[in-house]
Amino acid sequence: MSTRGSSLPAETSTELPLKVPFTMAVSLIYACRSFGKENKQMKINLLIADDEELIRKGLIARLSYLGFEFGEILEAETGTEALEAVRLHDISIAVTDIRMPDMDGLAFIREAKKLSPHLRFMVLSGYAEFEYAKTALNLGASAYLLKPLSNNDLKEEMEKLITHVEQDTRIRRDMTSRKKLEEKNTAYTLEKEVNALLHEPGRDNSGNDKYPAFYHSISSAPENRLLLGIINIEEKSCENNFCKDDTELIRFAVKNVFDEIRSPSKVLLVNSIIHRYQMYAVFESSSEHASLRREVEQFFLEMRAVLEKQMGIYLTMGTSSQTHRLSSGILGEAESALRQRTIYGDGNLYFYEDNTVFSGKSFPSSELYFLEQYLIQGNVNSILKLLSQLFSEEMLQSCGVSYVRILWVRILNLLLKYYEPEIRKYIGVEDLLHNFRALDELCLPQKIHSYISETISDCISKHGMQDASSKDKIQLATQYIKKHYNENLSINGLAELYNMSPNYFSSVFKRELDQSAVNYITEVRMEKAREYLKDTDLSVIEIAENVGYEDSQYFFRVFKKTTGVTPLQYRQQYRIDTSM
Repeated sequence: MSTRGSSLPAETSTELPLKVPFTMAVSLIYACRSFGKENKQMKINLLIADDEELIRKGLIARLSYLGFEFGEILEAETGTEALEAVRLHDISIAVTDIRMPDMDGLAFIREAKKLSPHLRFMVLSGYAEFEYAKTALNLGASAYLLKPLSNNDLKEEMEKLITHVEQDTRIRRDMTSRKKLEEKNTAYTLEKEVNALLHEPGRDNSGNDKYPAFYHSISSAPENRLLLGIINIEEKSCENNFCKDDTELIRFAVKNVFDEIRSPSKVLLVNSIIHRYQMYAVFESSSEHASLRREVEQFFLEMRAVLEKQMGIYLTMGTSSQTHRLSSGILGEAESALRQRTIYGDGNLYFYEDNTVFSGKSFPSSELYFLEQYLIQGNVNSILKLLSQLFSEEMLQSCGVSYVRILWVRILNLLLKYYEPEIRKYIGVEDLLHNFRALDELCLPQKIHSYISETISDCISKHGMQDASSKDKIQLATQYIKKHYNENLSINGLAELYNMSPNYFSSVFKRELDQSAVNYITEVRMEKAREYLKDTDLSVIEIAENVGYEDSQYFFRVFKKTTGVTPLQYRQQYRIDTSM
């Protein structure tokens, strides 16, 4: 895939979901600061997908000749590359051929609509493919043109598409503006109500009419449990990336990450009007006591992992006991829990109900410090020895299940801090966090110790796996293609096989072999097809199937394009040459 007007980096990450909060926060802050300035004319980005480079270049030239200007024009020679472009770029219009290798135009439209519902499509089709074009229209294509294209038809349809895009954009912009204004007003009212409930003695949430925003945001069911968490943003961790006056930007970024995290319980997050670096999280759930605690633990660990990795921001949270009413009393409990950080360190989660767990006992702070050092070193033997001490039968019987849960949360904190990429790739953050339930089911001390030891060992072993270099991976990919040429090969499938993003895989492949992966697959298949034509009497249809083409007509076109003759002409010429 190539672009005009911008360049893509050699490697583009396709991970997820939670990777953009900081950049989103910064861009939105500056957007707010520039509110009211004259909007510049919207630039429309165009994608052209066709396996013929001459057609792509010719179409770009004709659009320029007809006076069309685009913010960015991207090219793709396969449906997979086109889909990757939609995934990575803000594309408004896609011009696609019906017939392309790897993924045809119809499949591309179907998948692209899932990624970008507002994307408009123009379909290019030959006369013999008219039924395909009708299907494309049913899938959501806005226009189709039959080859060969006339300038008048191209101009007329492109103008229609641009008009539709501009109308769609205006409508979405108006709806977004109205929604943001409504959300801003609601958020401001909610913040005032929560702060009033927490800071004004004698108030509680027993009167629905007094706190409409709060009650609109949570259920009023009397049996539901509430839990207050004070999220403390560690000020020192913000010094490298933010100015002192950027407190609102920091809290905005934290809120943005919060909005991306899904929790089984209902969670509200508002700013504290008393402390610049604090926010209040109100959890509500109809679940049992232990279940709500698990949800809070999962929420905190996910928030902390993302903010630390993406922005270098560290969080500490202190939580109240579970209650049915929000009041200044539970604020005091949460503050008491948060004060534990002065003894046991920042970056952890503290529950008010745990304040008595280590009453008369010493919290294993030094052991956790050494555990962190061993995790950094990847020293499995020392880790296992230390875990034997932390989870000895004597300690478990003395401190009970709360001790196990506190230590497990601390250990998860460390794992997410140092092994987060491996956990996401091989284990899954959700699976790891949901494994809190496993601790409830493991009643024997040796089973608890074994479970936690295996989890840590698994993270370290995955971390220690040495991936082959990009060059070695491409070499392995070529061997795989030669062996599996008759299967349904795709760039996405090959990239996933070698733990690379599709875009990066394609880029490295072309760099190492001086040709695209699609061309290489075609080259291997054509070589095998020539062997079948020379050594067997199989029909063209059978040979097409044997080398990975379900559509024999498409195979016929590709063979003639690469060799200059039809399959039967090639067979006849070979037999004439060998008989002489």
